[in-house]
Amino acid sequence: SNNTVEIDWITLEGESPVQEYFYSFDESSNTDPKESLGSNESKLTFKDVKDGIHYFHIKGVQKDGKETKTVHRKVNVDVSAPNAFEATIADKQILEGESVYMVFATTDDSSGVREYQVSLNDGSFEPKNTPLEIKDFKQGTYFIRVAAIDRAGNVRYFGKSVRVYPEGTD
Repeated sequence: SNNTVEIDWITLEGESPVQEYFYSFDESSNTDPKESLGSNESKLTFKDVKDGIHYFHIKGVQKDGKETKTVHRKVNVDVSAPNAFEATIADKQILEGESVYMVFATTDDSSGVREYQVSLNDGSFEPKNTPLEIKDFKQGTYFIRVAAIDRAGNVRYFGKSVRVYPEGTD
């Protein structure tokens, strides 16, 4: 969930030491890296990387002129919250003892929705599945908050209120 990508690597001993590295950072899974980098480097940072799937590619050229195998690494960047959504409640006004039935769903364009969590009034958020039945309400007004959490940890919230009247109220 960070749009700064830091890549580091360790050079393994070979028949001939690495004299120069070549790297690329792009959206292709099999690029032949062309950007030159000295042999003393072992870390690169890429800032303000946009959401999506990216790839880091690196290879070395040894002192004897041979190239090492190119290494390709996939990087997922997702700093955007899941898409906006609404939670649908069957009845916004119920009687004591009745249940609230709620449905909620959304998507996430970069990493997918990992889970939903629900909180009642100022309570803690707990993982829940949709459709959801909440039981045993006492008289009062309740604020139900739903959090959609994507695989990168970004969160989008939505809230609805429900009014519970005493049993026997018309």
